[in-house]
Amino acid sequence: MKLEQPAIAHFVGNLISEWRPHMFVDGHDGGAQAPTQTLEVGARAGYLGYLAVVQFAADHADRLMGVVASARRNDQDGCGSAG
Repeated sequence: MKLEQPAIAHFVGNLISEWRPHMFVDGHDGGAQAPTQTLEVGARAGYLGYLAVVQFAADHADRLMGVVASARRNDQDGCGSAG
C-alpha cells in the first residue's frame, strides 16, 4: 500500500496507532522485477517469503510475543526501541 495520498497515510496511521498489530510483514519489492523472472515465479517467491515469516511466528509465538511486550514497555517508558 502506497502512502503518498494523505487520506491513505492518515488511514494507515490510525490503523497502526489504534490496532497495534504484533507484526508487520513488508513485502515491498522496490517496484523492480528481475528482467528474466516471470510473474508466476516472482509471485511464488513472494508467497513463499510470506509463508516463511508466518511459519516462524507460529513456531516461535512465545518468543515473538516476549519481544513485542518488551518493545511496548520500552515505548511506554520513552526509551524508543527495544534493541
